[in-house]
Amino acid sequence: IKNIVSTSAVEVSGENAEAVIRGFIIKIQETQDPSEQRSIVQDLYDDCLSFGLNPSPDIAEIFLAMAIQSKQKGDLEGFSRYLDYGLMFDQKNPAIHQALATVTLENKGLLSFEYFFQAFAGWLYSFTNFESRYVALANLALWVRTFSFFLLAVISVILFIRYNSLVRHDVEEKLQWDDEKLKKTAGYLLLFLPSIILLSGYWLVVYWASIFLIYARWQEKIITILSVLLFLVSGMLSLNLQHELFLSMYPPHFSNVRCYSNRIDIGPDMILTSHTDPNDPLSDTYTFVLANRYLLHRSYVQAEKLYSELLTRKPDDPYIMNNLGCLYFYQQRIAEAINEWSKAIDAKPNLAVAYLNRSLGKNKQFDFEGAKEDQDKCRSLDPVLYQQFTETQIDELIPLPYYPSLESTRTMALEQFKHFNKSLQGPLKPTQSKVALLYRPAFSIGTIVFFGAALFTLMTKKREKFARACYKCGRAYCSLCKTSLEFESFCGQCVHLYIKQDGVSPQARIQKNYEVEVFNKKGKIIRAVLALLSPGAGHIWEGHISSGFVILILWLAFLSGFVSRIFSYPMPFAAVGGATHSAYNFIAILFMVVLWFLFGLAKALSRQTANISLLRRKIWLLREHSEIFLFQIYFN
Repeated sequence: IKNIVSTSAVEVSGENAEAVIRGFIIKIQETQDPSEQRSIVQDLYDDCLSFGLNPSPDIAEIFLAMAIQSKQKGDLEGFSRYLDYGLMFDQKNPAIHQALATVTLENKGLLSFEYFFQAFAGWLYSFTNFESRYVALANLALWVRTFSFFLLAVISVILFIRYNSLVRHDVEEKLQWDDEKLKKTAGYLLLFLPSIILLSGYWLVVYWASIFLIYARWQEKIITILSVLLFLVSGMLSLNLQHELFLSMYPPHFSNVRCYSNRIDIGPDMILTSHTDPNDPLSDTYTFVLANRYLLHRSYVQAEKLYSELLTRKPDDPYIMNNLGCLYFYQQRIAEAINEWSKAIDAKPNLAVAYLNRSLGKNKQFDFEGAKEDQDKCRSLDPVLYQQFTETQIDELIPLPYYPSLESTRTMALEQFKHFNKSLQGPLKPTQSKVALLYRPAFSIGTIVFFGAALFTLMTKKREKFARACYKCGRAYCSLCKTSLEFESFCGQCVHLYIKQDGVSPQARIQKNYEVEVFNKKGKIIRAVLALLSPGAGHIWEGHISSGFVILILWLAFLSGFVSRIFSYPMPFAAVGGATHSAYNFIAILFMVVLWFLFGLAKALSRQTANISLLRRKIWLLREHSEIFLFQIYFN
């Protein structure tokens, strides 16, 4: 930032925006009187307005650099003053608001409303800024991706703890082997199959969620399917935004974005000269974008030369004529500017921006009636353009140059990347295919295959074909173990012991009671551990699926913010980006502590039966009591 006023392009010389700004900055640095400084800054601001540099992020960041220098010297008053100057030139610059948040944090503390306001403004403006937009969006998508993986992982672990015995039971029953140890080993091999075939441990998350979806209750099925869908969508979103971030830094899209951002330094755009040869098929677009960069840089000799060369090849292009008219207007060649805008209108009668620009030229020639007609015509052709123009240009009315659409230069950058660049391979290789975005992210293919198989199994086989867990003791049983359909929530032993109470030996009763006691204690311990580690998980384990899912989402959302920061892309203004991190740390830790005490610790200390929700318990008991009543009537 400190060197932003000097370009690396040797061929750019003479009077230009950088030279003008450098002169103003030198005067400001040589002046110690704040009032005189402000007068010079106002002159610089007026100069920028007269050439269409509103906002001017380059100048805003120059003042930010000067503010940082003042802070390093201990001049806090100068630090605040230079930041105010920076806001004059770009009120929505994320870096300026981050710096203001930093100084507010130091002066007024973490609990200051002004600090949170500036930190939030800096974070929010990073999504609207042309140059930081895709960095911010890519980081946000990485957060969603991290969150979706954590959510699916917690749900998979809960399902594994609850239903792994059922899977092993089904495997053992299906194999029909004599060796019991071998059958048990086969059951565990199936549960940990991804690790057996040397896949990473991350695959277990997707694998377990798919297998146990068959055994889960309907509410658990819903949250599992929602988590899987979020996982797949987050992968598509994250990969797509990383592609957009890369393309925003690839020519010619990179330079066109800089035009929309009003960047004046032209050094990074010299790569465009590699495709300005008339015989190059990309010459027209590259030359036009380079000419626009020269126009913003106020290198009018080079810009006029490129526009004129383009007009010899494309004499009827209205956009080139419009921009050439803007160049003449900046040089006070008003008659020539009006002539170019008139040519543009003749070539394209519905070009609203040409009517708007010509009205400004006619105003300069005191042709107010003709100017009003052109303004009315512009308003009728493009009301949005006219409204934006009148709202943003209050102090000084200057013509609007035309820049190619961002979508057009993005498409060209993508095509150039496909033909000439092999630096990115695999998932990060940019693509236009939406299908590729679905299967390229990590684990997406496996997720689709595993869940497709699970859903197919659910639709083609009845639930009775798979093992169940006894409500009373937790023992796994299937249709082979218990042929009777009565009291389907209990295993055969619990039916005879607790319901029919027919001829059970005292030894078997003592053993079963001990088994039930162990099962209940184990459920409480699991609930306590899950609740302490991840509030909401204990609720899901207990059977409060909806409330637990919401609490778990809140907990993991804040936790993912800390983890995803490890993988995040650096912002263009990372030097002053710590203010948002401090604000997030405070808010996230506060909410996580509240969630942990209200829903984590409280659930861990709860004495309620841990294996099933109270409402579901009452429903099951009512159903079983009804069956007992009918059973007694039958025998009577």
